[in-house]
Amino acid sequence: MVKKNTAKAEPKVITKQQQEYLKCILTEEEVAQAANELARGISSLKELDDALTSIKAEFKGKVEKEEANINVKARLVRDKHEYRNVECDAIHNFTDCTVTIVRKDTNETVETRKMTFSEKQTTIDFDAKKDGLDGLN
Repeated sequence: MVKKNTAKAEPKVITKQQQEYLKCILTEEEVAQAANELARGISSLKELDDALTSIKAEFKGKVEKEEANINVKARLVRDKHEYRNVECDAIHNFTDCTVTIVRKDTNETVETRKMTFSEKQTTIDFDAKKDGLDGLN
């Protein structure tokens, strides 16, 4: 008969070091530090957001200005003319009761129309009468 070894064999154990991602309770100091960093982060984010809003508004204004400029130039190219203030002579003909508007730059007659009631009225310049002028304006 074979004798069985009744003595318990010592277990063979090997311990290895490794890292596990586990829940850890924070200390009061760690919570306070995280709160301070959170407050700084929120403040910094607000500043960045305000700066972004300002930059967007600035660029929006620049874009709108350029769009307006493009529209003006497109209208000039399309229409091949624009309206400007031009020096003109208004010739009041009291015989015909007409007013003729003549451009000074091209001598072109722009308009001939009937005089209005107020244009038919003349004023007397009393100082001109002293100088021997007729005083009609």
